[in-house]
Amino acid sequence: RTRPAPSNTRAGGTNISSDLLGHDVIRLYSLVETAMMNMPAPKNDNAELRPTEVATMRDMANQTWESIREWLMAHPNMADRQAAAMHQGQFLTTALHMVCKLMDPPVDVVQSLIDCAVETVMWPDSNGWLPLHHACANGASGKVLSVLVQAYPEGKVHQDKRLRTPLHFAFFRKDAPVDQTSGVVNPDGHSNENMNRGGDDMDNDNEDVGNSMPDIVALLADSGAAELQDEGGMVSLVVLLESVF
Repeated sequence: RTRPAPSNTRAGGTNISSDLLGHDVIRLYSLVETAMMNMPAPKNDNAELRPTEVATMRDMANQTWESIREWLMAHPNMADRQAAAMHQGQFLTTALHMVCKLMDPPVDVVQSLIDCAVETVMWPDSNGWLPLHHACANGASGKVLSVLVQAYPEGKVHQDKRLRTPLHFAFFRKDAPVDQTSGVVNPDGHSNENMNRGGDDMDNDNEDVGNSMPDIVALLADSGAAELQDEGGMVSLVVLLESVF
């Protein structure tokens, strides 16, 4: 896959010519990368972070969001913004990918990065993950998911190297409560709750999307995503229904 990239960005994103852009342009990516590297992590896969560690993560994330906003304010030139947003670092990630991996990214930060270089929302990293995959896997809000979907609706059916769509990651979300009565998901990916709101809301990605499982599934499961199988033959909607019942 050939991606458009500034001529001053070296393959792999490890260096940008300082003569053309300057070190400060790389800083946009570095801000998020540094936050990712310094975030506390559980000692093993089964352990959970302590409340103090969660608070530390949130404080670090909030500082990162402010630093990104300050960088954008200091760089009004769209060419500089685009070059920084298109810079690829480790595993072919961009700043948008990295932001979607952090805790609860704000809508304004995600939208600003998309505005800098909208094509990055379509770029898979080395694992085949779009920013939308990362956002789903790391518990981004329904509003953030909606912004990513609005920018690239085809992302809902994009499969990674293991043939997983963003929907396959939705059931990992711990912050998405499931209502077993009003939140039952239908084969088309819409919940009974959403259907009761009226037909117009079901197909309008601009509407506010909540953080409940029915809301997230309704956003991600249409366009055929609910029927796509991963490499193990598992359909994401089946996994979600099993988690409900």
